[in-house]
Amino acid sequence: MSDKTKPRVWILDRDRVPFLLYVPNLIGYMRVVTLAYAVASPDVASPGAIRCLLLSLALDFIDGPAARALRMCTQFGDLLDHFTD
Repeated sequence: MSDKTKPRVWILDRDRVPFLLYVPNLIGYMRVVTLAYAVASPDVASPGAIRCLLLSLALDFIDGPAARALRMCTQFGDLLDHFTD
């Protein structure tokens, strides 16, 4: 990559960031946390648990397109996405 095509923000540069810290994987980690909170909630029908499930659903629609747009597709990210689904 030439200097003109490299992203200005370091977290978006897949050559400088370990794959565990790729933006789509960070979104996946947030999904795991929100799902864990929803499941661990004493009342799974509570507003907090439902908000967490809705947030996880919204993030599910974002992580795949973000991975493709940022060219940060990895086998780990694919497995993380299947695990959280």
